[in-house]
Amino acid sequence: MTAIKKLTGGRSAIALIALVVLIIGCEKAYAYQTQHVVVVLIDGVRYTEGLGSAYCPRLNALASQAAIQDSAFNDSITVTASAVPATWMGRWYALQDTTYQGNNIQFCRYPTFWEYARKDLAISASQAIYVTPDYGNSTWRPSFYPGYGPNYWPQFVQPQSTVGDNNIPCFDSAAVVLKRQHPKLMYVYLPDTDHAGHSGVWADYIAKIREADSLCKALWDTIQSDTALANKTAMIITNDHGRHTASFSGHGDGCFGCRHVMMFAIGPDFKQNFHANTPRARITDITKTAGALLGFNSPQSPGRVLTELITSCTAPVATSPHDTTLFKCNLAQISLHGFSATDSENNLDTVYAIGGVFRGDSVTFTPIIGLNTIKLIAVDTCGLADTAITRVTVNLNHAPVVTSPNDTTRAVCNMNQICLPGFRAADADNNLTSLTAVGGILHGDTICFAPVVGVNTLKLIAGDACGLADTGTAEVIVNLNRPPVAVSPNDTTMFACNLNQICLPGFVATDPDNNLATYYAIGGTLHHDTVCFSPMAGQNMLKFIAVDNCGVTDTSITIVTVNLNHPPVAISPTDTTIADTALLPTCLPGFSVSDQDNNLDTAYILGGDLHGDTVCFTPVLGGNVLKLIAIDLCGAADTGTTVITIPGGASCTYVPGDINGDGGAQGGDVTYGVRFLKLIGSQPHDSCFIDSLNAYLYVAGDVNGNCEFRGSDISRLVAYFKLLANLSYCHWAPPGGPSPLIKPEKAHLESIRNR
Repeated sequence: MTAIKKLTGGRSAIALIALVVLIIGCEKAYAYQTQHVVVVLIDGVRYTEGLGSAYCPRLNALASQAAIQDSAFNDSITVTASAVPATWMGRWYALQDTTYQGNNIQFCRYPTFWEYARKDLAISASQAIYVTPDYGNSTWRPSFYPGYGPNYWPQFVQPQSTVGDNNIPCFDSAAVVLKRQHPKLMYVYLPDTDHAGHSGVWADYIAKIREADSLCKALWDTIQSDTALANKTAMIITNDHGRHTASFSGHGDGCFGCRHVMMFAIGPDFKQNFHANTPRARITDITKTAGALLGFNSPQSPGRVLTELITSCTAPVATSPHDTTLFKCNLAQISLHGFSATDSENNLDTVYAIGGVFRGDSVTFTPIIGLNTIKLIAVDTCGLADTAITRVTVNLNHAPVVTSPNDTTRAVCNMNQICLPGFRAADADNNLTSLTAVGGILHGDTICFAPVVGVNTLKLIAGDACGLADTGTAEVIVNLNRPPVAVSPNDTTMFACNLNQICLPGFVATDPDNNLATYYAIGGTLHHDTVCFSPMAGQNMLKFIAVDNCGVTDTSITIVTVNLNHPPVAISPTDTTIADTALLPTCLPGFSVSDQDNNLDTAYILGGDLHGDTVCFTPVLGGNVLKLIAIDLCGAADTGTTVITIPGGASCTYVPGDINGDGGAQGGDVTYGVRFLKLIGSQPHDSCFIDSLNAYLYVAGDVNGNCEFRGSDISRLVAYFKLLANLSYCHWAPPGGPSPLIKPEKAHLESIRNR
């Protein structure tokens, strides 16, 4: 008989295959508690003097712990030689004579329960015991059945036989073997009652019944006092036959008294204080019943298991709650309700949990993250069990996770509110309960705060329902804008020869916050670090302005004082006339040079030699021109001219600019001069011989006073007519009194033209 358990969804559904009794064999159906079976056969007790009578007080007392079949019978041959072997074989069959090991014996034609047990349970002969008086070759033997036979026979324990007095020796031997070997299967034969009954002496017959009653009780006490046997051993007490209903001294026919026998069963798997009348039991059912308790088959026995005496042993039912998933803040103990165990026969022995502690309807356990398997196991007194499994998946709370932006530095133009994005909180368990900003106000993923210069610490704290928290921190270093710095060169004074452009370096703009936006100059043009400007004499103001990205400015001013160069001053004495016909060297004082800018470069005299403030020269008749020329470092010059006239010499009389000799300087003189210089016109009038040049000069045409007549004189004459210039003359030939015109030859005139 097999029990099958099916676990579904944490609940146990037990499908118990009904007891199957095979015609050819029996197997252990349940996890019986019985581990040892002792069969005691009391020979030849009539039922009316057995159980329930006053002659068996000790068995009657044990009846409250036992199951008794009141309808047990020998339903075949009511003689010992047939009935005793029938209890071994579980069937009726006559013994057969044979010679074995040189001895004439009688043996069973079918396997005995010892043979079945030894083969199926793989036990030695010391675990399968037959206690019987030593009858020598008359001792009945087990079978030689194929597959069984002598290799599976029991250990024979045979005290010396004494006619009519064998019960006690058999008991003593049985008690010793029980304590020493703890056999799996034992058969104890007590023959004396049948012998006493055949004597016809009632008192002897009753005495042997009382003796057997005492010995059975003593044998049970021996079993229960041994820790290896106690509560694990079943004892079955029966008879091979009764006695005639009308006469106790004989038996052997089919009368009720001969057939009706006792069937007393005590042990962990038998019912207690129980009497059965149906179904009818037979002495051949003992083999099947022992096999069911110990777990061996007896396929050649047609008997049945005395199930009416055995606790039915329906397995208990363990119930647990459905599989579940629990979210926990920590791994503290969990108490899960809904566990229970029931037993339809009310023989629940123990209920316990694996993976926790079972109390009431709860299992308390210390969880682990993930799968926790809780098993509730219910076991009944038959050893049958049921298991209910609940799988508890524990998801442990995870702390929230806060993400904050990286630390940063902010340059600000003012202390207005700053908003920093990038603050976020996540929770893997979706049980976020609070978001708190420290240092500012949270708006979405942004914290806005009123800054201070320096470090500003912003925190976002996220808390979950379990009380776990995470903090994200961002430090914002606030640098308040500082003005840019405009640097210009120091005020300066510059001496300038002219008012040409001046470029002044040294204009630099910097910003301590590196946020310079632009820089520019007022009063000039900025090129890199230089400001160029067109100066004016006196103070020139240059402004250099730097502007940062915040619109803050800085201005640096440089005052450039420009001192414009003044030309030098050449002073010569006034023109004079010296009556000196001897033309001796003459020295004239009164020549001087000055420069208010103190940058005179050179001074020299034309027409004489300068000595201090005096010019010495050798005069000539007529005009003697002395020119003092002063030049400064700017190239500016001044000329002081003194004309010293020595009377007595000839002079040229002419009108400056009158090239065509018509008596006046007019536009026609320009045309006349141009044609002459191009060699396509006539020579000019008014030529004078110049001693200093040793040549003739068209003095009227020398209007720029350089003592030459060239194209530049035409340009001066045109400028004169435009009122842009004055006319000059050669100092060696000043316009004077009348003098004869000299008409040189044409070839000489051309040489003059080509100078």
